[in-house]
Amino acid sequence: MEAIVNTVSILDRRGSRQAGFSMVELLITSFILAVGLLGLTMLQIMSMRTSTGSRALGTAVMLGEGVLESIQSEGRQRMLFLKYSGTAPATTYFDSGNGVITQYYAFDGTLLPSATNKFYTVVITPSDVVTLGTAGGTKQFTIKVTFADTTKANGTPQTRTATLTRQVAYA
Repeated sequence: MEAIVNTVSILDRRGSRQAGFSMVELLITSFILAVGLLGLTMLQIMSMRTSTGSRALGTAVMLGEGVLESIQSEGRQRMLFLKYSGTAPATTYFDSGNGVITQYYAFDGTLLPSATNKFYTVVITPSDVVTLGTAGGTKQFTIKVTFADTTKANGTPQTRTATLTRQVAYA
């Protein structure tokens, strides 16, 4: 009989203690969780916006490098045709003198025939460095790739520019 009384008294002591959470504790916990999730959401949005801006800038630099490679290739072709007594082929970048050439590209880097639906604007500015009369010389080409990017927090477009320069020998 004594064993039963002792067990009951132990159960009574346990029952008098508070069990579970109060409503205030649940509200505070849910508020802290909501603030943390909101911060993580904003971090994710900023990360995605920065990632898109980085991709656009990377594509702009690759476009500029591609144009410079085309220019250098034309210069080498002209030199080879002169060296082996051939007629130099018609070129895009050297026959324009020192005139500015403007090209338009889509977001994926494809060349567009006009400014309609353009994302990148490429401005090619040649300038003579060394002129060897009719035998050619060296020109410096400056490539400016401009595009609108939404990297600002409020989403307004920001114009960004990538500038590349290279000297190219030609004939």
